[in-house]
Amino acid sequence: MIGPPTATFNQNFLDVDHGDSARMGEFVGAPFGAEKHGRGWGGLVWSFYGPFMQWLEGTLPSLLVRRNPSMGCLFVEAFAEPYNWAGDNGVAAQGLDRRVAQAVTDSEAKYADRSPRMLDPIVITHSMAGLVGRAFAKTGAQAGTVKAVIHGAMPTQGSPAAYKRLMSGFEGAASVALGITGAEVTAVGASSPGVLQLLPSQFHEDRSGDQKWLKFSIEDQVFHSEPSGDPYFGIYAREDVWWRPVRRGSINPSVTDPIALQPFWTSYLGNLQIARNFHSSLGSGAGGFHPNTYMLYSDNISFPSWDHVEWRANTPTRTTLSAPEPVQVFGWNTPIDSRSTEDAPAPELNGMLQEAMRSHRDHDGWNISTSFPIGAKFDLGSNVPENAAGERLEATALMQNADAAGDGTVHAGSGIRVVRSIESEATQAAVGGNAGYAHDQCFNSEDVRQQVAGWVFDEVNPQL
Repeated sequence: MIGPPTATFNQNFLDVDHGDSARMGEFVGAPFGAEKHGRGWGGLVWSFYGPFMQWLEGTLPSLLVRRNPSMGCLFVEAFAEPYNWAGDNGVAAQGLDRRVAQAVTDSEAKYADRSPRMLDPIVITHSMAGLVGRAFAKTGAQAGTVKAVIHGAMPTQGSPAAYKRLMSGFEGAASVALGITGAEVTAVGASSPGVLQLLPSQFHEDRSGDQKWLKFSIEDQVFHSEPSGDPYFGIYAREDVWWRPVRRGSINPSVTDPIALQPFWTSYLGNLQIARNFHSSLGSGAGGFHPNTYMLYSDNISFPSWDHVEWRANTPTRTTLSAPEPVQVFGWNTPIDSRSTEDAPAPELNGMLQEAMRSHRDHDGWNISTSFPIGAKFDLGSNVPENAAGERLEATALMQNADAAGDGTVHAGSGIRVVRSIESEATQAAVGGNAGYAHDQCFNSEDVRQQVAGWVFDEVNPQL
């Protein structure tokens, strides 16, 4: 994914597989295979985007005609720009710039014998490609030729889901390909500038506007929140707290020697700086978007998403242990522990637990929950002599389930907490209320398509 086993990240190592014209023809029909392949369609995950591309060219024109019959001679030509998602989104923006130029020249050539009126192109992005689109709008030579940009399900300032996945892996079927555990995700993610650009940036806000998205609580009382400053230095680059998302030894699992690991850690810090600089260049104001930007997002709790991550501990437990007594079987002493135990809550240890959760470099082991991910176990001063009475003083902090409305990956705050000059709307269902859809199925939603059609009409109609 990033380069040979002994190498750090190489922007050019991963190439998009565009297939060939014959393969493309199996999806769109043999006569159109070469054309669509040349437009980048072959590099798409077809189940996510293929039907939408066909909808743009085949169905969208008829929807526009219903709104204005004079659009009867309108043709839509759809181009795609697949890119290396592991790489810097700023570099990917250069590819989008070239694709927009191609879209204009190829469309002009296709209709040259009809003396057509060419309308200004519209760019539509999904998810992480929204960051590519924002970078293109700021730096692309062709950005001025674009009439509008429509972003769907964009993690505008990153997403806490990226932190969660570096800590404990992906959810559902995606985990098979992208990583079941945090260590598996880290092995690719820590070496990929594009993945690190998905972490909550220095401008990230949850739905309510709170920038402190990493919470620490005992029972239901939050006692500490991060970031207290820049998250790249205050969270992601740290090695002195247990809640750090990247552990040095997970970046390249094949290397165990601490000295040999240093170049990979240095590379990770460099990739973090790329991510930080990328978001700094875009900022949070209107200057980091195309001047004519639309945004759509899911605001539905049926697709719970992380707009924050909470480590919630139980009240510490004091377990009193009796002295062990020999246990004999057929007259022989056995290693069976015969201690009797008595558990009781120990709220007097909450202060010690708070300190451990807030600032300890390491916990005392991971607790893997059967219902959801991961918990950190803390020993708060246990005293368990081998042959005498003692006590265990323990607590566990579990990462909590996602509980914010969204699409399962991007929370609704990504669309709500944006500069007012942007037209940003939660997708509405035809039957009323907020529509809901899974992140990867955004543009397969009929409600999303109707939303796109309305915005395209608003941009095309004045040009006629």
